[in-house]
Amino acid sequence: MLRTVSQAFSVALLFVAGMVAGCQDRSPGQQTHFPTTTPLGLASAPSKSSLKPPLAYGTEAKEWFFSTHVPVGPNVFVQIRQPAEAALREITSGALHSLGLRLVPCGLTPLAVLRSFVVRPGADRQVSVAAMVVLRHGYLEHLLTTQAAGKNHESVLAADIDALHLHIALMAIGAKPGKPMEYREENGRRVFVPPQGERIAVRCAYRNNVGQLVIVPAQRWIRDVDKKQILQQDWVFAGSRFLDPLEPGEKPFFGANLGRVICVSNFSVALLDLPVRSTDQEAEGLLWEANTETIPPLKTPVSVLLSRLEK
Repeated sequence: MLRTVSQAFSVALLFVAGMVAGCQDRSPGQQTHFPTTTPLGLASAPSKSSLKPPLAYGTEAKEWFFSTHVPVGPNVFVQIRQPAEAALREITSGALHSLGLRLVPCGLTPLAVLRSFVVRPGADRQVSVAAMVVLRHGYLEHLLTTQAAGKNHESVLAADIDALHLHIALMAIGAKPGKPMEYREENGRRVFVPPQGERIAVRCAYRNNVGQLVIVPAQRWIRDVDKKQILQQDWVFAGSRFLDPLEPGEKPFFGANLGRVICVSNFSVALLDLPVRSTDQEAEGLLWEANTETIPPLKTPVSVLLSRLEK
């Protein structure tokens, strides 16, 4: 029997409580500098002569502003274009409203709220995941997997994250999960039912070999095996699911931690998946491969930026 994502909601509640406890204020007149490292892992310390920001390439929308970074878990952050106090109030209110829960005391270590100068196109709220390039050639099952899952040989990017933290972060920015793909029996036939959920924009940010910040749609790194065409579909927030423990006394396991984080091949535990059939079961092959020429070198740090496409 499968567990529902209500267990994820309980974790989300603790996350919200920790954010409120960890809110750190700063006076409006306090000066902000580029940090040596940021949740994006992209900003560098400013020179004494200039605080002029680097240029961003690969995106039409370029805007600099003070951003609030709320860490949800290791290498997973929510970014909001608001003062910290307003952002935390909004996330707290929205998350609790969607969960139908009330805030309760918890023993979480307070989470720091960091303000830094970052480039971020698009929506006022987004999720950032610190990842790394682990593959540039070959067939793909994922854009992003977890380091612990051992799927680096079939994913462009890997991140040392708990996929449940990413689920919570997406809910915190207002994204609504649907459900992963499944197969149903109809008239003696096995019928594919595509994953459902809110559409999510996925972008990849990294520094090129001359230090320029590049932000591109993640689809550019993936192409069709036969026609060599770039992926056109957007991902949907399928939401994954909890799996029953294999042994008595073990905790339920969040399915996306099998490495199925941002998928290009359909999986019944995918967190984000393509809303079309993307696995060729008859040929038992994969439909997508790495678009080698567009992917930065191996071990390049990449921030995976996720935002809502539907309001």
